[in-house]
Amino acid sequence: MFILEISKLTLGDIILIRTNDSTCAKIRKMSKSNYSHALIYRGNKCLLESHAFGVQSSNPQRLLLDNIDDAIVLRLKDKFKIHKLEVGLANAAGKIGMSYASIREVMKSYLPILEQAQEGHRQFCTRFVAQLYEESEISIVQNPDYCSPKEIEDCQLLELVPDCIRLATEAELELAKDQDNTINIQTESTYNFFEGVRSLFNNDLQTFDDVDSFLISNPKADHEINKIFKESGYIELGDIEKSKNSDLYDPIKFVQKCGIEYCIDFSKSELYNEMVRSQNFQFAIDKYENLFKKHNLEYFKSHRDCYKRQLELSHERMNIFMLFVGLRD
Repeated sequence: MFILEISKLTLGDIILIRTNDSTCAKIRKMSKSNYSHALIYRGNKCLLESHAFGVQSSNPQRLLLDNIDDAIVLRLKDKFKIHKLEVGLANAAGKIGMSYASIREVMKSYLPILEQAQEGHRQFCTRFVAQLYEESEISIVQNPDYCSPKEIEDCQLLELVPDCIRLATEAELELAKDQDNTINIQTESTYNFFEGVRSLFNNDLQTFDDVDSFLISNPKADHEINKIFKESGYIELGDIEKSKNSDLYDPIKFVQKCGIEYCIDFSKSELYNEMVRSQNFQFAIDKYENLFKKHNLEYFKSHRDCYKRQLELSHERMNIFMLFVGLRD
């Protein structure tokens, strides 16, 4: 089995992949593409993609490939424009939870259509990636609302990044095959939350921002939305992650499990990523703190407390990483 070499990836890289199942084979045939799915690298060991559960984040360390040519990584040739993708990536992160488009809408992506999206509040993989680039003022396809993997693969603004796929180690295989992981739990929790809110209020709420706006306009829905949020499991994600990776919170257990050299190297590579996560959690806390103060709704308080706990755990991990980085220095 093969895996992405994360050290080779940079912000905004597009990953095109294929699998051997019949659905993906049909997609490749209809679109005349070598690949059937598109993802984008957000940085900080995080991929963004649109699939059956909607727009979600995923861990590149859990993306296993049967063959070395089952994926390619594409990058902007103009390196001076890569920073512009930060705009699109920020917008894309706000689309987490957005529903998958209808089959009819997806099928239109295989045709030379120049019309605007008929389901503008829905996503599928290539639309998600192409629109992200378009929002960053970089056009990689003729129509970002309807495009195929083939169009992205053939884009003259992109170049193939070599040596991004390699054999997975036994430890990496064990990690990737663990289905009971935090990312999967987060995906399911997010899906359950949005499905619950949409069905209860018969409203096309696609993102957390949509829910925030709906709640501000409909404050009487606060109790029910807050109940769905708590029951989805989203609020416990931080502690679930800690229970599954307890060694990252205990230096003695970390060394006993992995060895001192690995702990030092891992901490050095993860410290910056953890700082970024910590900053993002603080932004989210500030956002929901302000919403709670202004509107005094329990859902905003719950969301704020969820990110407060995530920040506490991020600081715990950061302290461990700083300890081991200090040993190397």
